[in-house]
Amino acid sequence: MENILEHTTITLPKTMPLDKRITEVTKQLSEWLKSLDKAPKDGASKVFLTKLETGEKDYKYHYSIISNDN
Repeated sequence: MENILEHTTITLPKTMPLDKRITEVTKQLSEWLKSLDKAPKDGASKVFLTKLETGEKDYKYHYSIISNDN
């Protein structure tokens, strides 16, 4: 059974080049993970892109930490 433990949304402008979007998403994900009160157990949880929204002027990347409860 999978459980969503945490969730974040990163919004970036469509005008930003792909390489810069990748760098910015990586930076924001790293900061988000460091800010969590309780770090996920090694191997027990993974970060997934769970949704991508394409707006008129921006992209919204939805990320979740999902735990496999086995």
